[in-house]
Parts: sequence; C-alpha cells; structure tokens
Amino acid sequence: MSLINYSLIKQTIKETYNQTAIIFSFVISAIFLILLVFTLKINYDGDSINQIQFLGITFDSGEFGVIEYQFVHGNIVLLKMALMFCFIIQSSTLFTEMVKDPIFKLVLTKPISRTAIFLSKYVGELLAILGILFAFSAAVSLILFIKLKGVIILIPFMISTLVFFEFVAMFSILMLISIVADNSILVIICGVLLYFGVIPLLYFNFKESTGNLLEFIAFLFPPVLFERDVTYQILSGEGLNLKSLIFSLIYIIIFAKIFNYFFGKRQFV
Repeated sequence: MSLINYSLIKQTIKETYNQTAIIFSFVISAIFLILLVFTLKINYDGDSINQIQFLGITFDSGEFGVIEYQFVHGNIVLLKMALMFCFIIQSSTLFTEMVKDPIFKLVLTKPISRTAIFLSKYVGELLAILGILFAFSAAVSLILFIKLKGVIILIPFMISTLVFFEFVAMFSILMLISIVADNSILVIICGVLLYFGVIPLLYFNFKESTGNLLEFIAFLFPPVLFERDVTYQILSGEGLNLKSLIFSLIYIIIFAKIFNYFFGKRQFV
C-alpha cells in the first residue's frame, strides 16, 4: 500500500490556494513586487553598486554579497512575518477542519491508511506553501536582475528556503497541537503566540553575551538557529555550517512522527 496518495496531494494544494488567508498572502506579495518595481533605486560608482534605496531606507556600499543580503533580507523580514501569519492561519485549520468534514469519514472507509492520509495532506500543504515562496522569490530575482543590469541574485531563494524551514517546523508543531486540542481557534492562537511571541526571543545570540550556558535555548526551535547562523555566516564571509540544518530536519521529523502516532490512535466518531 502506497504511503502517498497523489489525488489527495493535488486536492490539498487546490484547497490551500483557495483559502482566504493564502489569497491575502498573494495580495501582500503583489503589493511588495509593485513597490519593488517602481520605488527601488540603485546608485552606481563606476561599475560598483554604491547605494540601494527602497521605501526610504538606504543600504550603503559594501561588499556586494553583504549589501544584497542586507537589502533583500531587511525588506523581506516584515513581509515574511505577514506571509507567515497567513500560513499559520491556513495550516492551523487544515487537520481540525478535515476531521470534521463528513467526507473524511468516507475516506477512512477506503483502502488507504491513516499514515497515507497524513503524509498526503502534509506533503500537499508543504508543496503549496513552497510554490508560493519560490514563485515570489523568482519574481523578486527577476526584478533585481533587470534593475541590476543583468546581475543574477539568488538571495531571495535562500531566504525563502529559510522561511520554508520555519514554516515546516511551525506546521509540524501546529499539527500536534491540533490533534490534541481539536479546536481551530486555539491552534491559531497557539501558533501566533509561538511565532510572534516566543520565537523572536530565540534570535538573540545568547552565545555572544553569556557564553555557551544559555545557547541551548535556541535549540527549542532549530530553524531559528539555522537562519541566525546563515545570516551571520553570510555577513561575516564564513562558510556555511549545516549543523543547525541537520538539527532542524531531525526536529521536524520527530514532530511529524509524534503527530502520525496520535493521528493513527485517534477514534473518529
């Protein structure tokens, strides 16, 4: 028996793109892209970029890899938070609404395992969000390619990958909460408080201020550690250390397995 049901994946992607929260994320992204087209100004000193101006914010000259990262990352931070809010609203209701749907009880009578149902919904949701992020990244990169006179910028894709890792971890946590709480509103509240209340504290570099004593706190949500490390390594010119990425993947797998266990044990009336 297959662990993936492709029809269920396609259905999940289609349902995700029809949700109000996701449509709102499209609107937010479109507004940002329009502003990028009409308000981005790049000043050159000979063949080198001297300054980038966007929405009243000036990014001064420096090593090109650093200035491009500061510009793209600095302007996507707020956008990332807005998009993540939309993603949290959407993903928080995925499983709680699914189990309340009368059609779901019919699905359970089909020759498809609960693991296959879980994995198909899980993969479908992730592919839908990944598609949004990478389509947005491609649009940003294309605009920058034109504005920078043929210079290819891949930083937007890297940032979208970091955002995606954060979403996957958040989604895994929210799935676990949803199977326990069985209340969409409660899951949304937990997701918003976690992402906008607790996680920002984890970006603080405890290692620099207190040594290694409190650094373990960042491991409460490894994708934050991964993003923080990548940002530091790019700005400092150091090579990438994939240790935090490995921790992130392990973290995600553990939460997904725990959810799958409870999902398999739950009785649906």
